[in-house]
Amino acid sequence: MLLFLYLILFFSNNKVGGDFINSKKLFFFWKIGKFTVEKRFFCENIVSKCSSYLAYYYGNSTMFSYNSVLSMKKFYLYFPVFLDVMNKLEWESYLELIKFNDKSICYFYYNLSLFCNFNYGNLKHAIDNKVYFRI
Repeated sequence: MLLFLYLILFFSNNKVGGDFINSKKLFFFWKIGKFTVEKRFFCENIVSKCSSYLAYYYGNSTMFSYNSVLSMKKFYLYFPVFLDVMNKLEWESYLELIKFNDKSICYFYYNLSLFCNFNYGNLKHAIDNKVYFRI
């Protein structure tokens, strides 16, 4: 039930600035990931059921597609504690970070983007240039 209150809060605050919406969106996606990880033993195919319910209830099938909910689950698994510092990056940056199978590489680029105040384009450029492997 708490998850759906975040949904209502997320979709009702679209008049506020972009940073507020980004922080609520990240926290909401993190909560969906946490929900799918914690309830995986209680429900079979929790990701597909959560995806279909959210897409049906809110009508946004691209935001709540099966692959998007899987990304939210992986986002929670890579970042199990949600910190206020995480709001400095956009969701697209986290999608690039969770593509790595090695968490140490993911955390390197995460810390680099926080330290250098990267946006998505700068982070993508650093990943494409393989900065991690040059050190």
